[in-house]
Amino acid sequence: MKKLLTIAIPTYNRKDACHKTLKNFINQILQNKLENDVVIMVSDNCSDDGTFQMLVNLKEQYPDLIMINKNVSNLGFAKNILYLINNCATEYIWTCGDDDTYFDDSLITVVSILKDKKPVYLFMNCEWPQPNGSSKKGVKISEDFYGSFIDAMDIVRDSASYMSLNVIKTELVKKANWYSETWIVYEKIMTIEPIGNAYVIARPLVRYSYADVETNWFYQDEKQLLFFNEMLHFVLLEKKNKALSKFRFHMLNLYGNMFEDYLNVLRAKNGIKNINFFKYKKYKKIYHILLITVILEFVIIFMLFYIHFWSA
Repeated sequence: MKKLLTIAIPTYNRKDACHKTLKNFINQILQNKLENDVVIMVSDNCSDDGTFQMLVNLKEQYPDLIMINKNVSNLGFAKNILYLINNCATEYIWTCGDDDTYFDDSLITVVSILKDKKPVYLFMNCEWPQPNGSSKKGVKISEDFYGSFIDAMDIVRDSASYMSLNVIKTELVKKANWYSETWIVYEKIMTIEPIGNAYVIARPLVRYSYADVETNWFYQDEKQLLFFNEMLHFVLLEKKNKALSKFRFHMLNLYGNMFEDYLNVLRAKNGIKNINFFKYKKYKKIYHILLITVILEFVIIFMLFYIHFWSA
């Protein structure tokens, strides 16, 4: 019998975090008797910290619940998650970060909504940990939403770009051109405009974690400038539709923030504490990135104003 949902987890050198996430999901499946509805699929991107042996051990304990793969070399984040998408055989796919925290009732909540409402797309809210130990709600809504896909996108906005919050009909993911050199482009949800309704869960079901520099694909990938270029090109030039036109302003703001985050990590890795352009010259790569960033920031500011009035 075909199962309803695949929990698809890409991982790399996060043995302990991945094990904790997998045990959490396994417990939720067993406690809620979801063995006939849910399967977990994990793709290890050629880890060297014992991650795959941990996966093999779990596979031996729960052979009907887990599917595992190990790439012969590190393919990069995008191709690793693309493997999961291409090999998904269930009606829905939920791509999950290996180090995020999933609340104890997250899986039963998702499965119940998928069975009851049969949405083409489901978004679940999240908590963002704050420096003072508190949490901030991702999308500020008080009630669940069930209705048109376009209206759901207007509620979710740039939060759709966070991998662990999206559950999508597998056939839609496979039809869409989601792949880029550095990312699976969740923003391209806006280009699908499928027939059917979407569901937005107001209550947070996921608590995001901030990965360290050593294991975070985002800060390791040498193609990050290509990634930013691809994203800006998509946001600015993708064929306009109702969902995407509402999104342009929010997405530009998001990528401006991502540029800033990327530069902050580069500064930290190289021991740079201030923003003095002359001091950056001895760091040739960083200096060039900064120069490009300054130019792009001016472009982004201009486009924010332009698109704000254009989309109004």
